[in-house]
Amino acid sequence: MNLYHFTSLAHLVGIIADGMLSKGEVPVSPTEVYNGVWATTQAEPAPQAWAHGSVVDKTEVRIKLLHPDKFVQWPLLARKLKVQKNWYEALDNAGAGASKHWWVQLLPVQLETCSIEVRQGSQYVPVSEEDGARLALLAHAELMARLRDYAPVDTSTAQGFFGGIAADPVAAWLSNSARARALLVQRYPSLIE
Repeated sequence: MNLYHFTSLAHLVGIIADGMLSKGEVPVSPTEVYNGVWATTQAEPAPQAWAHGSVVDKTEVRIKLLHPDKFVQWPLLARKLKVQKNWYEALDNAGAGASKHWWVQLLPVQLETCSIEVRQGSQYVPVSEEDGARLALLAHAELMARLRDYAPVDTSTAQGFFGGIAADPVAAWLSNSARARALLVQRYPSLIE
């Protein structure tokens, strides 16, 4: 079985810097969220609901998981975690009824157990980690330029979607991506030449 994790070039900066896939929300109720890695058996992003409506293009990068033995099919994991039927159905509907294609691992996935592929036209082409980092840094710089005048949102009184105090997701991403960019440049000094 082949499993794939899709992401944007801008997010690839953090993935390569961390050396792993490790950040993903697995909402098991309206107020409880696990951290985990989502993957799909669908090699092409077009039929998937998540592929549309984001600030970044999450179809730019396809990460093929070479050893997906710790992933659990989402419907089975949802049962094991006692996800309420109405919540499961709401998530399934939001995902265009594709739950049978989704798999989750509640542990980080080391990047060395993956193959990075970047979309070129309608094809995905394998790239080395360093070339992936180079492309990711270019995309990161472009996104940072678009966000140059971003003013953080005051969320001190806002309610988060999953309960608790809402965080400004753009401000959090800007902070994390600056750290990730610095780690990439340290690891691959040739990228800044």
